[in-house]
Amino acid sequence: MTSTALLTVIVPVYNEERTIAELLRRVRAVDLPKEILIVDDGSTDGTAALLAGVADVTVLRHPRNRGKGAAITTALAHARGIACIVQDADLEYDPDDIPALYDRYLRGDVDAVYGSRVLMGGQRHSSIFFYWGGRLVSLVASLLYGAKLTDEPTGYKLVGTSLLLSLDLRAQGFDFCPELTGRILRRGGRIAEVPIRYDPRGWDEGKKITARDGLRAMWVLLRERVRSPRSADVPEMRDGDDAVQVRDDAPQQQREEDARRWPPRTVVPARADGDERDREGLRIVEVPVAELREAGRGERDIRSESEQARERER
Repeated sequence: MTSTALLTVIVPVYNEERTIAELLRRVRAVDLPKEILIVDDGSTDGTAALLAGVADVTVLRHPRNRGKGAAITTALAHARGIACIVQDADLEYDPDDIPALYDRYLRGDVDAVYGSRVLMGGQRHSSIFFYWGGRLVSLVASLLYGAKLTDEPTGYKLVGTSLLLSLDLRAQGFDFCPELTGRILRRGGRIAEVPIRYDPRGWDEGKKITARDGLRAMWVLLRERVRSPRSADVPEMRDGDDAVQVRDDAPQQQREEDARRWPPRTVVPARADGDERDREGLRIVEVPVAELREAGRGERDIRSESEQARERER
């Protein structure tokens, strides 16, 4: 299926100087209308220098490492596409598989599309322990939510932007993925899976996820299933709220469905100098979607967003 609707590719990066240039080349080569949002999550190697002269992408930076979930949340404040996909910078996932996920999403009968390494079959695993750990996480998700997921921990999750903005996602690290899955399924969202390729790297090559993250993923899935209902579960559009803004070339049916099902709840992570902070010195500021959808943002340090957010609060 061909489409002129924009896709947002979010690339969280932390100390990936060995792979970021090749990853960016391969993402650029994907034949889709897209924008690329890179978030340098406080890298201490040569990643920042490699990104300094990059053109035709938006580069955002965290002054310190805050985690994958925090990087994705930062990027979401800038997303202009009708859907977003997260592309890890380590080249374990092949960007050539992105069109298959996007085509499935554009059929209009699901809210998210996950790339399943299991459905592809016959692929190498980082270890048998991690393979069966991932299958266990998927089983837990399926049993808790009545879903049929073969690969919940997959790094390829393509989700409608308006849905993402409405979920009030708060996880800062790798637990962003199970939190996302739990909140989509708790809302009654529909997830499809398509086969994808996978080329795992070892810890000597910079792999960061551990067995502890798998245990936490199961805990987050359980927490999201049993937690008390909140406004994020049943969103309501208030008078004066901004409607979801997507490109005019998005499929009309998809735009209407997104606006009806998932009114936006946009969050912007901000570095605060005031006295209202969480334990990491950060705060969450809600601002209208329309104020964030500005053209030509280009490269920007995240601290400048803090100043704008505080000004809007006043």
